[in-house]
Amino acid sequence: MNLLYISYDGLTDPLGQSQILPYVTGLKKLGFHYTILSFEKKSRYRRKGDEVSELLKDLSIPWIPEYYTKYPPVISTIYDILKMRKSIKKAHSECAFDVVHCRSYISMFAAFPIARKLNLKVVFDMRGFWVDERIEGKIWNIKNPIFNFLFHFLKNKEKKWLIESDLIISLTENGKKQIKLLYPEVTIDRIHIIPCCADESLFDPLKINETKLNEIRNSLKIKSTDKVLGYIGSTGTWYLTDEMMKTFLILKEKNIVNKFLWITTEKESVVKGIGLKSSVNPEDIIVVFAERNIIPHYISLLELGIFYILPSFSKTASSPTKLAELLLMGKAVICNTGIGDMEQLFSKNGIGICHYLDQIRNLDFSKLDPAKADEIRSTGLAAFSLKQGIEKYQQALNSLT
Repeated sequence: MNLLYISYDGLTDPLGQSQILPYVTGLKKLGFHYTILSFEKKSRYRRKGDEVSELLKDLSIPWIPEYYTKYPPVISTIYDILKMRKSIKKAHSECAFDVVHCRSYISMFAAFPIARKLNLKVVFDMRGFWVDERIEGKIWNIKNPIFNFLFHFLKNKEKKWLIESDLIISLTENGKKQIKLLYPEVTIDRIHIIPCCADESLFDPLKINETKLNEIRNSLKIKSTDKVLGYIGSTGTWYLTDEMMKTFLILKEKNIVNKFLWITTEKESVVKGIGLKSSVNPEDIIVVFAERNIIPHYISLLELGIFYILPSFSKTASSPTKLAELLLMGKAVICNTGIGDMEQLFSKNGIGICHYLDQIRNLDFSKLDPAKADEIRSTGLAAFSLKQGIEKYQQALNSLT
């Protein structure tokens, strides 16, 4: 099977490193012939482009990198869609594809009409309800006539894509249920559930280098007696940073943790500024940026992990990568309800606390047992191993033949 994978996210982005490359390279080894078209941020492409290019060259995976355009809003995206369509047509003329594999909505908008004209099969790897995210995350103001038009226009497109695509990938069971509620016409057997997974060979406690770990601990001035709460990710739009800071204070009061490590691309001043609003001592907050291959060492420093995400309709289809990474490293997690399938996962397994946000002051912290590390990793492997994710893609793609 010859496939064109189209992504508006870059392979040199952290997301591309964790949620595109591992799957495509794994599927290549199983006999799927992929070409990748992606849109790269210039600064990241300059830093990591050669590394990614060498990896793909070694695996004989052709890569077509285009530059992502950020400004002005809307117009820049239209410009990129036109570039994407031009690249799709050129790539198909050089290597006739059987399937276009579209990651999220921008890729679908560019590729769907071309695929239908050329009689190619379409994989709508939707990654969640992207249009609703624009409104619920206050990225688009629906009172603005332009964004109001875009919302309704793209929701109509969403319906068409879900009804007519040959294969649909949803990250969650709850996302699949919402599709059926919204669009009863969608054939249910075309929807495959594949959550965001993590590489179990990278996120493996047994592969942690103690010398490297001690170097990191010393560089961050973390004592062997410190108990560290950890967060992986950004501070914008969806992440409830104030609530995370408040939970840290409660955990500190109960002597469960005394330091808060943020593994993020944000500036230290930004994170510590958020902490000050909640009366967190800046000296208790540690901020670090880490490349993906070293993140498991930072997770090893943690007593437990935390993340709070704004609950909304669109987030019923969300599968946080950070959850997979923390669980595979054997770390218990504190998170909130209303996100993807997490309530069902936490209710069945002793992997931490999934609670309503208004219950922060009344949490039962007895569920946070560091001695359960092996059990937590086993749960992570069963739900989020990369091997299992690749196998699910294999099964889904084989259904196209």
